[in-house]
Amino acid sequence: MEQRFEYFGKAPKLWPDRIAFYQMRGDNKQSKGTAAACAIALPDYRHACRDASQTLVEIAANKAKSDAHANVIVQNVELKLFK
Repeated sequence: MEQRFEYFGKAPKLWPDRIAFYQMRGDNKQSKGTAAACAIALPDYRHACRDASQTLVEIAANKAKSDAHANVIVQNVELKLFK
């Protein structure tokens, strides 16, 4: 994996796939470390690299947090519109 990554000149588009490979392999430490390096070296790919490094538990937690936030927004709008 590393040899091919070097062969292609550490192409920015390969970083998220490389990180996802480590994550699928169960190497969370390598995945998170590579995502941090990506965020520093390639700010435009920061979000893609972070997303690729997330575990299934982190993905579920982020979805739950997002859903809860959406519910709060809907409730606030309902309170303002239907007083």
